Amino acid sequence: MSDKNKSTDFIENIKLALPIIGLAAIIFTFLYLTGLISMIAFLVFFVLFISGLLVINVIQKSDVIINDTANNFTQEDYLSLIIDSMNSLPDAVIIINSKDEIIFYNSNAAETFFKNQPYKNHEVQRLTSVIPSANLLDTIKKVREKEESLGIEISANDNQSFEVYIIAASKGLNNVPTERNVILLFKNITEIKKLSQIRTEFISNASHELKTPISVILGLTETLSNYGEEDPKIQKEFLHKLNNEAERAQALIEDLLSLNYLEMRENIQLTEEINLNPIVREVTESLMVLSKKENVNLEVSVPESNTIIIGEPNDLRRGLSNLIENAIKYNKDGGDVKVELSKNEDETKISIKDNGLGIEDIHIARLSERFYRVDPEDSKKKGGTGLGLSIVKHIARRHNAELKISSRVGEGTQATIIFKNQ
Repeated sequence: MSDKNKSTDFIENIKLALPIIGLAAIIFTFLYLTGLISMIAFLVFFVLFISGLLVINVIQKSDVIINDTANNFTQEDYLSLIIDSMNSLPDAVIIINSKDEIIFYNSNAAETFFKNQPYKNHEVQRLTSVIPSANLLDTIKKVREKEESLGIEISANDNQSFEVYIIAASKGLNNVPTERNVILLFKNITEIKKLSQIRTEFISNASHELKTPISVILGLTETLSNYGEEDPKIQKEFLHKLNNEAERAQALIEDLLSLNYLEMRENIQLTEEINLNPIVREVTESLMVLSKKENVNLEVSVPESNTIIIGEPNDLRRGLSNLIENAIKYNKDGGDVKVELSKNEDETKISIKDNGLGIEDIHIARLSERFYRVDPEDSKKKGGTGLGLSIVKHIARRHNAELKISSRVGEGTQATIIFKNQ
């Protein structure tokens, strides 16, 4: 509003209030002349009275303007406002009439169910042609009969999962009946269901993996307590088996704790600058004893200059150790393992290459899944928990790195962690 308009409104407000202001002036003057109030009090009361009167007048005029605006707000304006609001919702919304014909859907529903085609009111589409769910139709019927809201879970649209909230819209704008229209709100819970399934499978697999060594330990312990004293040779053999199964259970528990620790810290930003050269050397040298035991030749190559990245040293030691151990344990007799650290302008790589038995292509994509083993029996014999590569994958992800595995049967396997240079 311009200054000129503000000035005009103020003058009009004064004119409207003149009769009351005049009466107030007479009353306050009488009170002053009779000595009931002082001059200062007279002026204060008079100014406050006029101010309050003007404020009331302005509020009354504002109410009139608001009422006029509301009266001029047509049904089309209301509909436009409602449609804009529904289109801004993060969930899909579909409205159907008493014949189960779609009379509206929002932009999210268009993307989810209608191949991004916007709603066109001249096209008649039944709900069943878009979402063929008997459970959904039965629930809609119940909502209409009881005129209450209900919620269900359905699968639709290429095995996606939705929580559906079904609401009876018995009346619409201006309290007009809507012929038993129904509002459907679809909340996509596909990712939540997947995570729940992964968690369930993980708990089941972990329980199974732990159950096996514990059952063996209990069986061996019972046998030793009953017959161990009779044959020292059997006693020694059983104690050896007990030790192996206990170590297997301990390794599994340690890997489970490591995996949980990594997942909890996955979103914590790394800030420490570290030199990869000594880490690669230390981890490789610590596994020389294992390589000699397995009759595998282990070599390491690092640059002369420092290789600096942002990272967490202990996590990288753990990941690198897992990869080198795998290359040694699943190699052939007299095989070779080469650990190489390299760097160029864009990337830093730690590569572990062996010339062992190799892995078939069908297994490559699943190697970093929890508890996945190419050969379960052989893996258990060699102390594998099925979590090693999953741990490496989490470590790589935390370092904004990528784990790549390539292999050829009969030629060997190469695992590479690729870091993006900062």
